[in-house]
Parts: sequence; C-alpha cells; structure tokens
Amino acid sequence: MMNKLLKTFVALLAIAAAAMGPVRAQSTVNLTIATNNSEWGSVSLDMNSATGSGVSTEVTIGDTTSTTNNTYLPLYSLYEYSLTQQIYTASEIGSAGSIPSLTMWLKNSSSYSRNIEIYMKEIQDSVFAEANSWVSLSSDDLVATGTIDNGVSDPTATTFTLTTPFEYSGNGNLMLCIRDVTGNWSSGVAGVIVETDTNQAIYAYRDGTIYDIGTPDVNGTLLARKNVVKFNIESTMSPIVATETEGVYRVLPGTEVTVNATANEGNYIASWSNGAAVSSIIAASQTLTVNADLVLMANFAQYPLLTLASNDPARGSVSLDTNSATGISVSTEVTIGDTTSTTNNAYLPLYSLYEYSLTQQIYTASEIGSAGSIPSLTMWLKNSSSYSRNIEIYMKEIQDSVFAEANSWVSLSSDDLVATGTIDNGVSDPTATTFTLTTPFEYSGNGNLMLCIRDVTGNWSSGVAGVIVETDTNQAIYAYRDGTIYDIGTPDVNGTLLARKNVVKFNIESTMSPIVATETEGVYRVLPGTELTVVATANEGFYISGWSNNDPVTNDQCDIATITMGVTDLSLTAIFETRGGTEGIDEADDQSVVIYASEGSIHIDAAQPAEAAILDLMGRRMAIVATGTCTPMPTGVYFVKVGTLPARKVVVTR
Repeated sequence: MMNKLLKTFVALLAIAAAAMGPVRAQSTVNLTIATNNSEWGSVSLDMNSATGSGVSTEVTIGDTTSTTNNTYLPLYSLYEYSLTQQIYTASEIGSAGSIPSLTMWLKNSSSYSRNIEIYMKEIQDSVFAEANSWVSLSSDDLVATGTIDNGVSDPTATTFTLTTPFEYSGNGNLMLCIRDVTGNWSSGVAGVIVETDTNQAIYAYRDGTIYDIGTPDVNGTLLARKNVVKFNIESTMSPIVATETEGVYRVLPGTEVTVNATANEGNYIASWSNGAAVSSIIAASQTLTVNADLVLMANFAQYPLLTLASNDPARGSVSLDTNSATGISVSTEVTIGDTTSTTNNAYLPLYSLYEYSLTQQIYTASEIGSAGSIPSLTMWLKNSSSYSRNIEIYMKEIQDSVFAEANSWVSLSSDDLVATGTIDNGVSDPTATTFTLTTPFEYSGNGNLMLCIRDVTGNWSSGVAGVIVETDTNQAIYAYRDGTIYDIGTPDVNGTLLARKNVVKFNIESTMSPIVATETEGVYRVLPGTELTVVATANEGFYISGWSNNDPVTNDQCDIATITMGVTDLSLTAIFETRGGTEGIDEADDQSVVIYASEGSIHIDAAQPAEAAILDLMGRRMAIVATGTCTPMPTGVYFVKVGTLPARKVVVTR
C-alpha cells in the first residue's frame, strides 16, 4: 500500500512537471526524524502542517468520440418536464476531491433551449434495482442550474460550471440527476452514451407538473446505459508521504514542515541537532523548510541526579519537600483523523433536517494518548444554510470502546455538560470550529472519552455536516426528531450506529512534576533549573552544624536549605553533631529547657515556647529572645533566665 502511494505521488509530480513544459521533473527529498534515545522521548511530524499542492484531474467515463446517443438521457424534451438519474461508480471515477464542473456531449437541434437543474449525491448503490428506485434528493444536493442551447445539430462538449462544487469523498458512487424544468416541449435533444452491464440510469417524463426530487412518486424506466461524462476533480496532494521506514518521509523540496518532540517523565529536551532553539524542554516543536535530504534529531537528556544524605543517620535525617517545586505546565494538541479530508457526514455531529438531534461518539484512550484538563476542542464543520444551530456539548469518561446496540446510549446528567455553543450559518466549506469549554473536562486517561452533542435549536435547516474519519467498529450513534428535545439521561430511543466519527482536535493541558523519585532512597531525578527545598531534622541530643554545600544554618534543630538544580548531578549532605562540649557552663538543665553556647551563639531550647532573658555579669539585660532560637553574642560570660527557672551561666567563645 505504501509503495503504491509513493508511485502515485511520483507519478503526479511527473504529470505536473509535464504540464509545465520541457523542464526537469521535480524530485522529492528524504526527511528523517529521530531521537537520541527513544526511551527518553519521542518525535513526530505534523502531517497537517504542510500546505498541500492543488491537483486538477479530468476523469472521462465513456468514449467522447462515440456517435451513439440517446434521446432520454440526460433529459427527454418531447414532454414539458423530465427527470433522470445516472450512477457513476467509485471505481470508474478513481479519485476523490472537489468537482467544480462537468462536461457532457449533447445536441439540441430544435428551436428551443432547455432549462435544467443538476443535482449530485454520493450513494452506496451501484444500480437502480427497481422502477421506483429513485434516489431521494433535497435542495442541498442542487449543484447547478443551466441551459442546453438550441441549434446544435451534432453532439458537442457542453460544460456546466457548478454553482456549488460537489465534494466527492471517493468512498461511494456518484449519482448525477438532471431535472428538466423548461415547461414546454421540443425535439432534437440527445446525449452521447456508453453502454453498461447493469441498469445505471432511470428516467421519467410528463406534462403539467415538475417532478418532486425528494419523492418522485412515479415508476421510471430503467436503462443499461448512461451519458458519457467528464468530471473535473480538484484535490489537494500532500507534499509529505510517509515511507515504510518509521521516521522517514518523502518531501517536496521547499516544503515547510513542523516537527514535534515530547519528553517522557524524568527526561527533558536538551537540544535539536540543527541548533534550533528549544521552545519548551518538555514539549517542543520547530518549523523548518526542507530543501534537501535532512536528518533532524531531538536530543533528550535525563534529569540530573540529586542525592540527599546525612553524615550519620543516627544523629538526624534529610528529606526533600516534593511539594516545594512548581509543576511544569504542558499543553498538547491531539488530533484524531485527517483535518484535510473532504469526507463529511450530515449526521455528525448533528442532523439539522429535524428540530432536535442527539449524537454520541467515542474516542479511545489509545487515540488520545494523554491525560489532563481539556479546555477546548475543535471540529471541522460546515453549515451552508441560513440558520445557525444551537448545541450543548457533554463529555464523559467511559470504559466501552464501541456502541454495541442501537440503545447503547451513555447516560448523562447536567454534571457532564461542558459547554454550549453555536454552529454558525453561511459556512459552505468545512472550517475549523473551536468550542471553548465553560467547564474544562478533567480526563484521567484511564478510560475512553465519549463526546455528546445535543442539538436544541428547535427548528430545521439544511447544509450542516462535519468532516469524519472511518472506524473499524461502531463508535458513533445518532437520533433525530421533531417536537421534543432528547433526554440525555435516558434517551429512550433506538439510535442509528455508524462506523465513523468526527475528526476532532483536543487541547489537553497537564502538569508534569519536575521531581521523579528513583528506586534508591534519597536519590531523585530533578529537572534542571528547579528550585528545591531540602529539610534536615536533628534527633534528640544532636544539632545541625552545617551543609556540605556551605548553606548557612538558621535553625540547628530543623533547618531548611534551598537549592537550584543545575544540569549536572548534585549531592547534598546535612552534617549533624552531638550537643554539649566545653563552651557552656551549667548547661545541664531540667528536661524542659536546654541552654548551651556553640560557635559564638547562645542556644535556648524548650519543650514549651517561652521568653528568655540574656543578662551580663553586672545583671544588665542584653536581650529578650524566644526559646528555640540561636542568638549570636560577643565573647563573654552570660546568665540566661527562662521563666521561673534558676538563671543558667554560659560562656561564649570564638
């Protein structure tokens, strides 16, 4: 399949080059994207980031030089009105895209021109099985009005430019309908035809009344033939084609592409191989122009190691305050389906031909691939009618991945309502339509995501459709009716199942911790640049005398060190010492208060908070301090008085 795509891609390039004249055929170049370590992060190419090249294809079905013609196709002019429908199969057309015009080989040797309406619709049937097997149409299917001019005695190429280009997905067959609305009869009209193996045309004619295209309500005549026709099909050819080798793409020179890099937990994006700036060390992207073969690598690195220790665990402990570091905000866009697809569906995300509708669609956890808060979502929608549609959007995390039965609706409540919005009218082409959620949806990633759209407009209109992606199983269900809004708790109606769903883009915001614990106690991986708080706590009878990084000690019983993690590994040790020594005199106190001198300061620890007075030898008060503090004092002898306890003498030395 991939080789076939590549051959088609190269063939189209050759055709384009030939059309330009005697120039050298344009070749593609290789773009290879990779990581230095796939366990540390991933890299991807945004296939939707490059602007496609327009390709115009003419598809002719039948022999345009044939002299075989038929007076019933594409219309029968001997009566005032006629109706014909003809089927052209997907295999005959062989290409998807927008059809802006079509050509038939017609003659009209009469003295009257014929006024016609042209309708087109994509259908699954390849034959007209019965005389009443008309395809039901509406004004939405009208693509052009035109005239078959008179005075043309030989079949001549007659081109009709469609007022509304027909978007043909290529997934079904194309039904072409001609309604003659002239209102008088004439002779001499005929069209060149091609014989078919089955009945691929049906026609009817009469005087007096124009045919109803919705329900012709008449038996037609079947024909195993149809008009020779040429469809002009315009499509967009992507300038990027994936190959069978992961991470390798064929790209047209000069194409601008976007490459995304995402770090796994405990890792960060250190650099790009082309020297481009790293926009975010967790989820980064860069846009570049590919002119020649290019290898682009995202270089990931592990968070450096932080090792915390005590010089003697018996004297005290060290811990990392994991709540002290601010999490890293990561915004991810997850697109499910091809946003450039021309395949759309009138039933998803709503069906506007009735007053009310209800749809539910499932997007799996594996498709989304990320947990977090969803503040908005985007769908590609059109609404060519004169009325906007009012909708409610509900979301719920579920375990089911398919709708098994016609009544397999997911029960919802007002708690699941995340937004209300409008699908604006006057939009004829599928356009990115973003809905900002009033209540961002918190998606855990443990289940699948069910998206529900309830149309509460209260009147009907036509022309609403959404771009879709085909699915292997029934991942959508819909229902519609007039008169009553659907109950989201118990719809109590059988819906219609679909193996397709809307193309959607979820914006997912999450927070990634800059600290990752390892399997070794006291050892962490920390994102460079993170400010951390490390806490040292002394056991009874010991105190904190310092840190290995020379951070000052402000509280020798329970001290805090603040550090900023660099790009290299770091070890931090808290140094604990035994209380006591020769610096204090009369330091032994009752169990409620401990007073001693150390390193030029007076330390006063008490089981209960209290006020302490520091006096010199003359009895003069030098300071009033709170217990549990460390007070620097000049060298000398002092008395410390705590509450009603006897004064204690201490000697401060340097």
